Amino acid sequence: MTTRFYLQDAVFVAAVAAPTDLLRTLAAALQRPSFPLALGRRSCVPTQPLLLGGEGSDLWHGRLADVIGSVPWQAGPAVRARANDSTVSLPVIMDDPAGAETRTDVPASFDPVRRGMSSRRVSHTWVHLPTGAPANATGSGHDPFALLGG
Repeated sequence: MTTRFYLQDAVFVAAVAAPTDLLRTLAAALQRPSFPLALGRRSCVPTQPLLLGGEGSDLWHGRLADVIGSVPWQAGPAVRARANDSTVSLPVIMDDPAGAETRTDVPASFDPVRRGMSSRRVSHTWVHLPTGAPANATGSGHDPFALLGG
């Protein structure tokens, strides 16, 4: 018996910084994959487009931190309907040689007998994105009495 955990209805945005030719090659591979795409398991297929077009193309231009902050909020309709603040704060984790945290999650070997991982440095920041909801009158977004029907 094994214990497994799955995320349901989760949305993640990943950004890659690289030379334009490499980014175009990666974008073409995602648009026309050789094999069916899956997120971890064959039964977990993507339900949204994998490329978020920026300024009329599939590529966004600028510093990675600036680009990730300009991607529109990707929440689904149910979450958007519940938004009661005009902005949402989302965590961002980026590779950063001077980062304060070390993650040991880079595969160094896929050998089933001697699997190995190496580490990378990361930094944490936040982006604040518009939700499309009107600005809250109180500005706090938190109403502890909302469940009381007041």
